[in-house]
Amino acid sequence: MDHGRRGVADMAAGQARARRASDAPGVRITALLGALVGVLAGMLVAVVSAATPMAAAATQVDVDTNPTGAHVQLGHDLSWVEVGPVPGRGHGGAGCHRRWVPADVVVTPTPGGVGDAPSFVGVAPTPDAKPYDVYCDDTYVTMIWATPSQFNGGNLAAALRALAERLVRDLPFPDAGIGIDPDARGLTGLETWYWVTGWDGTPLTDSVSGFGTTVTVEARPAQIVWRFGDGTPDVDADLGRPAPERSSVTHVYERRSGADGMAVQVRFELATRYRVDAGAWLPLDPVERDARRSYPVDEARAQLQRSDA
Repeated sequence: MDHGRRGVADMAAGQARARRASDAPGVRITALLGALVGVLAGMLVAVVSAATPMAAAATQVDVDTNPTGAHVQLGHDLSWVEVGPVPGRGHGGAGCHRRWVPADVVVTPTPGGVGDAPSFVGVAPTPDAKPYDVYCDDTYVTMIWATPSQFNGGNLAAALRALAERLVRDLPFPDAGIGIDPDARGLTGLETWYWVTGWDGTPLTDSVSGFGTTVTVEARPAQIVWRFGDGTPDVDADLGRPAPERSSVTHVYERRSGADGMAVQVRFELATRYRVDAGAWLPLDPVERDARRSYPVDEARAQLQRSDA
């Protein structure tokens, strides 16, 4: 057995796959996964010795590698993840959740290669086929070639939109707060100024890329609504301006607050959209975020002082 050639090929491929199966989509395979890797420090080639003992524990995995019909969705790394059982079939293979992860490296067969040289996945069967590593839960099974039509019933557009919706939900919204002047407490009859802290309204963006495809999402403020906590109607406004400049968001309290203060709130309605590569922007459902603050308000009382002549 030519173990030196196996070590060289595995290092070049960047994958420690001693037994990689040549699978066509739809084939059920059994993969016996054992790890025999000897790493020699300072060397560019890992040599696996024939005398190295086999790992004591091996994992037997039986999984259907064909994604057709599985209930899957695109993950943030553009891998396909089985998210639920198929009606009448359960989960694929030994009750596990399957994952199809874009393969980092594909090694094509060496012309004239024979014997026990490393087994390769082969050339793409069709121009649009892409290489995927198949996992059963966290256990690597094999590599397959698959096309977009094999995932999600071939509706790649719907899968990309669903991915964009999840990206929008996961956008890291800034730690926005509320600035108020006077800061410590307000007084009835006195104009109070408000503004948003921690965010200047810059659009929030995120993107994921893989296999030459990029999905980008964006969220920008479309409506900003202020609530001052005293039962007066909500006010559509902007982010306000910090003191000492007079803010564009102001309010005058006519009554004092209770012990808990006025529940001041600003709600951000964010318009969201996504695009695939350099295509047109497509709308998504808006999302809402808010910031809150308790603000005590005292009653201003005029006092008359007697002046003795």
